[in-house]
Amino acid sequence: MSGRAIRQIGAAVLSEPAKAQAELLHRGLQVKVCSAAGAISWQRSNRSSGEEAGERTKLVAGDHLEAWRHTMSSQGNRLSLPDHNRRRIAATGGEI
Repeated sequence: MSGRAIRQIGAAVLSEPAKAQAELLHRGLQVKVCSAAGAISWQRSNRSSGEEAGERTKLVAGDHLEAWRHTMSSQGNRLSLPDHNRRRIAATGGEI
């Protein structure tokens, strides 16, 4: 990760990878796929304990949900994307 990216998102955000990635994308910074070696070794180490793997899965899911909440709170429910396909007035009983 570049020093520029760290300065833009702040080092504290790096403790939550999903939130850091969302923030990098929001700021228009380039994000690339890296080696999955860490993920693979994590999976292998948790095969012996289903309970530990389940707890880790809950932790990772919680991190991703927090990243979504953070992004939606700053960009809105549509993540700043236009809604071209829906005519919401029809859902409220108004005329189209």
